[in-house]
Parts: sequence; structure tokens; C-alpha cells
Amino acid sequence: MPLYTYVAHYKGRTCVDQDRRSNYAGFAPLVLGRMADGGLLGSSNNLRNEMAHKAYRSAWAAIPNRLSVWRTAFELDGVQLELYAIQTKD
Repeated sequence: MPLYTYVAHYKGRTCVDQDRRSNYAGFAPLVLGRMADGGLLGSSNNLRNEMAHKAYRSAWAAIPNRLSVWRTAFELDGVQLELYAIQTKD
């Protein structure tokens, strides 16, 4: 299974995590959950369920002119959360 590096940006915070999964999009809520544990949401951990729901349903788009890099974004508590997935290794 490929290794993916995930980079999330929310309210001025940036978190990085890696996971080895069959696809980058279907497991994004798990990765974001670990990032929430690491402080991505600050003290607002009650946003965790909303974040997981939106991450699971969000649309991903390939980044133009970049090989194996995808992006999704959605609003969480009125602020945009951006998540990138980079296929790091096969």
C-alpha cells in the first residue's frame, strides 16, 4: 500500500501526519482525528464529529502540475480547513 503524507491547515495551525492506506481520501477522517489529538482544533475538540463528517464527504481535486498531490477544503466553525494528501512512497 502507498504511503501518504497529509498536511492540514486550520486557524493558523499546520499539522503533518503519515499513513499507509489503499487510498488517500477514504481514510482522511482517521488522519484528521489524530491531528485533532495533536492540537489542530486547539481547545475546540467538540468540532471533531463535524470535521470527520465533512472530511468523509468532501471532494478531492488533483493539484495541477504536481504528481500524486490532492487537496480538499471545507468550512469548520466558519473557517476553512485545508487538507493535502501527497503520495510519498509506494
